[in-house]
Amino acid sequence: MTLATITGLTGISLLLTAVILKLLLIFKLPLKKARIVILLVFIAAFIPVNGYSVSLYLRGLFNDVSITTMCLLLLFLYRPVQSNIQSHTVFILTALAGTLLYPFALGYSPVDTYAWGYLNQSHGLTAPLTVTGFLLLLATYAFIKQNNLLLTCILLGITAWQLNLLESRNIWDYLLDPLLWLYSLYQLPVIVFKHIKKI
Repeated sequence: MTLATITGLTGISLLLTAVILKLLLIFKLPLKKARIVILLVFIAAFIPVNGYSVSLYLRGLFNDVSITTMCLLLLFLYRPVQSNIQSHTVFILTALAGTLLYPFALGYSPVDTYAWGYLNQSHGLTAPLTVTGFLLLLATYAFIKQNNLLLTCILLGITAWQLNLLESRNIWDYLLDPLLWLYSLYQLPVIVFKHIKKI
């Protein structure tokens, strides 16, 4: 089993445990007991049944989740409380980035910004310089604003991409994924409503 496979299965198992934790908390199970349950679920997700584990089945359905998703899932599993301003920023940026990447990858634009994430020379120097500049600008913004979550997601995503910790060689797949994008789109009106309530 390769390191990329282990990382992919771990991400899917984290997603499964986060969903189950959310359900357990909705049904008012105490947090300590819920954490024991999700720890058992996380371990069980790796146990093969007829040669395949639950995490392997789910990975076949959803593909790998991004490093950003894993960071957010770990944060939720550690502290399953309402999201804060740092996670709001991550959701807003993910919603914007996914909107600029995924529809263009389906041919809705003459420029495929998603393909730029391979950082090869097929698009000349435009793609590598644009992507690198964007990530540098984003990391600088996160550092200045002291958004440790955003900065961690960016740095871990780039490091994981350098180490080939996922099957993909596209850097965007390390920073966001379709599930996170859809969840971020769902979160946008929630975030706006929260900010309106504070005014």
